[in-house]
Amino acid sequence: MERNINEGWLPADDPAVTPLLAPAEVRQAETPCRKERPIRQPKVRWPKASDKEAWRSFDQDLHIILGKSLQGSVTTKLNLFGNIIYEEGKERFGERTGRKSTPREPGRREREIHNLVKERRSLRKAWRKAGDSEKEGLKALWAQIRTRLATLRRAERIRKRRSRKEKERAKFFQDPFKFARSLLEEKKNGKLEATAQELEEYMINQLSDHERNIPLGSPGHVPRPAEPESQFDTTPPRQMGRGVRSQSGHRLPALRSYMDDVTSLLQTAPCTARLLKRFEELLGWARMRIKPSKSRSLSILKGARNDLISFAVDGERIPLLAEQPVRSLGRLYTADLSDTHMPATIMQQLTDGLGRIDKSYLPGYKQEKARLVLELRDSTDPFVKNNKASVRTGRKWRAEEAVDQAISRLMHKEVVGRTQSGRAGLGWGTATKFWSKVSKKERKQLVIEEVVRSEEDLYKIKALSQPQQGQWTTWVGVVNRTIKWSDMWKMPQARLSFLIRATYDTLPSPSNLSQWYGSDESCHLCNAPNPSLQHILSSCKTALAQGRYRWRHDQVLRKLAEVLEDFIEVLIRGQRAWIGLTDSETEGVWKWVDGSALTTE
Repeated sequence: MERNINEGWLPADDPAVTPLLAPAEVRQAETPCRKERPIRQPKVRWPKASDKEAWRSFDQDLHIILGKSLQGSVTTKLNLFGNIIYEEGKERFGERTGRKSTPREPGRREREIHNLVKERRSLRKAWRKAGDSEKEGLKALWAQIRTRLATLRRAERIRKRRSRKEKERAKFFQDPFKFARSLLEEKKNGKLEATAQELEEYMINQLSDHERNIPLGSPGHVPRPAEPESQFDTTPPRQMGRGVRSQSGHRLPALRSYMDDVTSLLQTAPCTARLLKRFEELLGWARMRIKPSKSRSLSILKGARNDLISFAVDGERIPLLAEQPVRSLGRLYTADLSDTHMPATIMQQLTDGLGRIDKSYLPGYKQEKARLVLELRDSTDPFVKNNKASVRTGRKWRAEEAVDQAISRLMHKEVVGRTQSGRAGLGWGTATKFWSKVSKKERKQLVIEEVVRSEEDLYKIKALSQPQQGQWTTWVGVVNRTIKWSDMWKMPQARLSFLIRATYDTLPSPSNLSQWYGSDESCHLCNAPNPSLQHILSSCKTALAQGRYRWRHDQVLRKLAEVLEDFIEVLIRGQRAWIGLTDSETEGVWKWVDGSALTTE
């Protein structure tokens, strides 16, 4: 829905908030004007700071002008001070004209590539007309041009990639949220072909209410309420600067959100049509309207989707949910009426997002610092190599130390030799690259990969040191369990809470209580101090010896054994036994235990 409003201000005696005025009197009332933005003045072309003569002359003349012009109170003088300086500077030095954008001229490498392409084209024409003796020389020239072209184009690609990397890095540091949003959100296609005047007229018609000073009057079909018994508080609302105070005493962030969506659930299609008609009348009275193109409808008949029923608002049909799925709060709602596809959808979105991040030209901070250290050390310029320039980083991490440690670990791996981890045999997998047998370019890549690997190891160590947040590190060989919405609705709340809290080890076990509140408790069976959840559920030695963990399983087996023993005794006596049949309801009429009739063929 969209409401036609004007964001202007209204005084206390505004006719729009005075329902006792007649319509004629309201129209004659003065319309409050919207506070216009100040027009931006053109910039003054001030002289250079080194031009002392121009500034001294301007200061002397301005001193005389201000002495004659500034009169009145202090407020009046302050208001005129800036205007006088601006007008005098514009009259004396003139206005600054905007810079005209000039097309970028091709660089030296681009011009050379262009000339080489022309030469190659001319060589191709000469090859067609040349004889056998001339083709050998043309072939050698062709190979030289091709080699030179490949080198220049590779260098040009590196330059463009480096330029784009610098631009994206600048955008990221300028506004990280905007950069991440532009990276992860879907690209919008389309081109705005409307003129500025048409766009301005559209915005005025959509977002302004020309009849805002006319009272709405009675909506009709709505009973007028009785007069209030107590006087309402008509003071302006106070903006909430702080959020609601929680039970722990901390304040939550202030709520700065709103909701403008309406969802209607009715039993029959005629009721829905009447409701939409009434909605249309009331919203029209409030100078609001419904956007059918942004609305969706879904009809269910006897548990199945019915696409033959559709609705319309103001003569425009509301699209079906099966025709146009809608996205709300980051989730896509379709007409499948099932959430079984959501895990796959979320995983696909996560994979696509991580892929876009990997393909972006925004490298990691530590990777770039390590790469810069290697470029300075391995530079072919003796002045750069011998200068020993330091790479500035933070206090907790040094790029030079990280690179030295990575090189030491790579040399140590060469001393250890090829190793094999896991159950695979020796020699299985990718061959290990040794430090002394790789090229200069490969060494740089190995060092950067080793720096990244060491940082990932530090992250894993930190995760292992966190009891609750690092629980995912212990999920080895855990069977995946998919819980559907239907299972969640049927499952008791206590059981679902226990399942989730046990997964993340947030149950009030003695070990957690000791960590949270400093209490000391022991297992009441084996007296182990501060037992963990795993100890309580499956690792207590006394409980294992007493058979507490297998008691339910043993009871089921005992019941099965009793039934089998009775059956064996019947067979030993030579009597006939019927497995799964009973005549408890009617003597001589045998049925299966599930109630179905006995049939023989």
